[in-house]
Parts: sequence; C-alpha cells; structure tokens
Amino acid sequence: MISRLSAELQYPLSTLHDRRCRRPRKTRFRLAGSAFAGRASNPLDHDKRFQVITFLLSRAYPDASWSHARRKLFDLATVAKAPIAIEAVAKIDALFAVERELNGRPAAERRAVRQERLRPLVDGLQVWLIAQRAKLSPQSELAKAITYSLKRWDALTRFLDDGRVCLTNNAAERALRGVALGRANWTFAGSDRGAERAAAIYTLIATCKLNGVDPQAYLADVLARLPDHPARHVDELMPWHWQPNLVAKAA
Repeated sequence: MISRLSAELQYPLSTLHDRRCRRPRKTRFRLAGSAFAGRASNPLDHDKRFQVITFLLSRAYPDASWSHARRKLFDLATVAKAPIAIEAVAKIDALFAVERELNGRPAAERRAVRQERLRPLVDGLQVWLIAQRAKLSPQSELAKAITYSLKRWDALTRFLDDGRVCLTNNAAERALRGVALGRANWTFAGSDRGAERAAAIYTLIATCKLNGVDPQAYLADVLARLPDHPARHVDELMPWHWQPNLVAKAA
C-alpha cells in the first residue's frame, strides 16, 4: 500500500547508493516532491503551490542555478580581489535584486517583468563575459569561472521564458541536505527495493512538511488504518487530505 501512496508522489530528484556485489552503483531516488503541486484537488494556496513548483523545477534544471555561477566568481572576488570577478558578481547581484521583487508573484507576471527588466541585463552580461574572457589566459581560474557560466548559458537563461523557474535551486538543495548527511552514515540502500522503499518514505515525509502536516502523526495514523482502508479510496490518505483531528476521531 505504501507503494500505492508513493505512486502519486514520485519525482526524480537525487540518487541513493545501492550495493550490488562488490561495486556500488547509483539508483534513481525520489524525494519531497510531486505531481500534486498544481493539482486542483490539492488545497495548497497560491503561495505554497508556487513554492512547490519552483522547488520541483529547480531540481529538474540543476544547471540553471545562478547561485552556482555566482559562487565561482564570488570566491575569486573575495579571496583574489580580482576586479573582473568583483564586477561580474555586482552584475549578477543586480539580477537577484530584481528577482527578489518578484518572489511569490504569478508565473505570467514574473515572465513579463523578466522579459522587460532582466533580459537586457542578462544579454549585456553575456556580451561582457565573452569580452572579458578574451583578455584572460584560458588556464586561469577566472577564465574557467567565466567559461563555466557561458557553457551553461541556455540553462541559466531558461528562467527568462518560464516564470515558474527560479534563479537558483537553493531551496531544493536545502531540502536534500538531510538525505546527503544521513547517506554518509547508512551509505547503501541494500537493494533496488530498499531504495524504492526509502524513496517512498522520504517522499511522504517531505510532502507532509510541504502541506504543514506532522509526518510522525500522519504515518502513525495512516499505517494503523491501512489494513482496513479500501484501496479504491487511497486518495483519502494523501497528506493534503489528512487532518490531525482524524487521529482523535479514530481513538
């Protein structure tokens, strides 16, 4: 039944190691997301749906994160005090300044403002980066940092044409931090089925959090009711349909 529950909650986000014979390999792993984000049956309000959709898309396009492009230049600006890096960071920060004004706005509005205010800045930044790279040795750290961004330019500029895409994938990476830390302890899932079970549980827990539901109370209640609950009504056990007072009524 857990697999039935997770069927509506799957979304490819990360990997979990799996031990097979002597050679560990990676197994696709689902976490914290789901197709419920834009579903009419889900009672999440606009702000929460916006957060969930942005979260999912930020994992779908990991190369589209301006925070990664900025970080390489920021290190050179703060440590090496490179003038070109300092100016590049300032130009990227100008993008973030405009984007902060748009957080939580409808996707159509975000796209319209981005086209009007951010596209000229992005286009100008690309021309400037190309010109600066031509002045540098290809082997220099600054040239490599600029090349990193230019090679991913199509991904980095995807947000201009899609109001749902965020400038960074920071929110998704923060959500995955617990898994990354835990993975250092348990290392392997043991088998493909073990990884699938872990994915189902992680998905349910993270979906509970996105819906403001206590994961422990939810799982305790739902697992106790599963044996007698009709399979055709499994949607009633989804986190967005579950209410804490159901536990009291069952008692």
